[in-house]
Amino acid sequence: MTALNSQLLKGSAHPQRSVIARTVWILPSLILVHALYAQRADGHLMPRSVMLPPGTTRAISSIFKGRCNDFVDCTLPHRSQCDNDPGSSEVNCTASLASFLEAFAEVDPCSVPDDAYDPLLEDNMVYSQRDETLFWSGTMEIAINVATVTNRYTTIERTLAGYVLNGLQWCGRATGINSSEPCPRCPDGAPDATYQFWRAASRHFAAQAKGVVSLLLNSNREGGAFKNSSTFATQELPNIDMTLVTHVNIHLVRNVNLPDDYTRENCTSGSVLVLRSMLEQKGLNYTCTEDDIEFIIIQCVEYPDALPCQRFNSSSMLAYSASSLLLICLLSRLFQPS
Repeated sequence: MTALNSQLLKGSAHPQRSVIARTVWILPSLILVHALYAQRADGHLMPRSVMLPPGTTRAISSIFKGRCNDFVDCTLPHRSQCDNDPGSSEVNCTASLASFLEAFAEVDPCSVPDDAYDPLLEDNMVYSQRDETLFWSGTMEIAINVATVTNRYTTIERTLAGYVLNGLQWCGRATGINSSEPCPRCPDGAPDATYQFWRAASRHFAAQAKGVVSLLLNSNREGGAFKNSSTFATQELPNIDMTLVTHVNIHLVRNVNLPDDYTRENCTSGSVLVLRSMLEQKGLNYTCTEDDIEFIIIQCVEYPDALPCQRFNSSSMLAYSASSLLLICLLSRLFQPS
């Protein structure tokens, strides 16, 4: 039986950088995040790739192949520069596209088999470095932003499969790909062609995770931070390999834009206790922390006047001009280990 780590609010299986060191890293990089993200009508940031109309995405084959080549040549984790040698990667984007199309084209969108995308995903499409895997539930925006800014985590959206297909939608029909009308809603909650892919990708993402993994949960989430019906509970946790994963870091994070007295769970209450029990049953060691600074400060870019962000507003670090911050960010990226 695993006891809750005594470093409940500040401990972690990772050696932690100091608050100042991590803040100096995060603040400059936030400028670049806004260049990659668009703002929805409700004020939240969303990746530009997800702001698309319903129905099969136009030119999905061209988008798939273009993103795949871009990721392989320029975006692979820890790659310092673009590689113009097409033979340098083991990933064949043309073959991957063919495998992707074969999984759903000419198939009823509500009857895509669970294993239809396995040939695609087995081609090194959901890889993450040891100790860098970050699962999320109810915290997509924060998770992606922190992973993008710090480069210390890999979410499924930052794997090759996620990078290529995030924000896209697709479905098949008897004669191939349904590109002329919206994809149908499946009855009785059955997964459609797109959701079936993300379920499969989540299973593969969990199965390859190694070392210390992290799980980011929304402590303000209605119905509890952890849900038994979530993708993490149904697809990822059951597929974590106990022989590869040594520790789970549970990160509870509040929504800084909500009132300070808004109901939220902590590491020793509510649905988190259910999660802890499931981890213990699986034999996984874990730590639980609340409101780690990197997950708070990333939200303060959107909500600088929120109460939890006031301490950063008074910091001298925020006195830097935008150009100075951008320079620091570029220098930090330049000298990052490859």
